[in-house]
Amino acid sequence: LGERASELSRDPNLGLHLAQDVRDTSVYDAGLLMLMSSPCVRTGLERMTAYQRYWGDGERVKLFVVPGGASVRLMTEGTADDYQRQSDECAMAEIVIGLRAISGRDVVPRAVRFRHPAPAEVGEHQALFRCELRFATPHTELEFADGDLDAPLPHANATYCAIFQGQVERALARLPKASAMAKDVRAAAQAALASGQCTLAGTARALGTSERTLQRRLQEEGTSFAELVDCL
Repeated sequence: LGERASELSRDPNLGLHLAQDVRDTSVYDAGLLMLMSSPCVRTGLERMTAYQRYWGDGERVKLFVVPGGASVRLMTEGTADDYQRQSDECAMAEIVIGLRAISGRDVVPRAVRFRHPAPAEVGEHQALFRCELRFATPHTELEFADGDLDAPLPHANATYCAIFQGQVERALARLPKASAMAKDVRAAAQAALASGQCTLAGTARALGTSERTLQRRLQEEGTSFAELVDCL
């Protein structure tokens, strides 16, 4: 859907524009209310990463401590297509706009880095992030200073936060367990598909197991090699 939207809209900054919806309070869910009622920005980001499966599959972001602050790094695989660029820029913009919305502060990151090359025009990027912009870097990430991370949130409330956190945890408990073998197979198959040599035997070799064991493990997890490759 994202790739098709990017193709049809011909919007060079589709990701930045999609991120604006974060300001719409009518779509706030228990997860976002949990972040809002956290004591400070740092705790909100920690809860965002700890409970990220509530909003989407897999580990999409990770929080790293850096000198004088912390960085929020995007962990999804990168590709060379335009939609990957839009997806990365949307994710970074959502975090910045979201932090400004829930904190009531003009939060400005120390730096924002993107793994894709710089687009032809970066005026909208500069207007939104208002910090050092770097492109073609090893990772897509935002870096924040300790002063902004430790800023108190105006809606901080331990009681409300516990209620919303309980709702999030109950929702997560209803989801299927994360599948370790299926995740590894998807990653290996995706790499093999790029070279046009995606086979069951080759994937088993890449994962250091036998075809029979790989098939059995996937069956136990309710899927199959063919199903995973079809999805990819």
